[in-house]
Amino acid sequence: MVNGNQAAFLSIRGKRRSVSVAALKEKYRVGQHGNGDRALVRLGPCMTGVLIGREDLRTWDDEELRRGRKRDKHGGWQGRDPIVVAKAVHDELVRRTLDRANKLLIDNLEMALDVLTTIMLDDEIEPKDRLTAIKMITDRAMGKEPIKLDIKGEAKWEVAIADSIVSLPAELVDQHQGNRDEENDDDTDE
Repeated sequence: MVNGNQAAFLSIRGKRRSVSVAALKEKYRVGQHGNGDRALVRLGPCMTGVLIGREDLRTWDDEELRRGRKRDKHGGWQGRDPIVVAKAVHDELVRRTLDRANKLLIDNLEMALDVLTTIMLDDEIEPKDRLTAIKMITDRAMGKEPIKLDIKGEAKWEVAIADSIVSLPAELVDQHQGNRDEENDDDTDE
């Protein structure tokens, strides 16, 4: 179904392109053309501003980023949620979340190390848990031991060359070839 606004849009678009409104309706009907993954989507001015880089996402709060749209002038969420959200909105939300997580990790690193050290030195804790704490501390302080892989076998290029070598049947091999080389060497010495 096409509502009034869409019909007006399609009518104007049809006049510009000399295409009938019915043909445009058919073209933009969801799931009716190609493999069914195309549709006409209208974006508001805010999302259009995000897509063309005019909207600064650093001014958006986290809730606006999660919802994919800005608050209205009264600070609420009137209207429908957007159908399409720009990748830049998602990327900004992920960047902020990772920045907060990284800051939290850095702020609590000493405390976490103190807990691991306490576990490591406490004789009342089971040895396996103490060894786990020791391993965690050494892995982070000295780095994990690199995993060494020993892969046996020939390289693909070696196999290809070996397969391309064709041996001659014994009848075709000149038995006197070795003697000729020696004779030629004797001829050049004289």
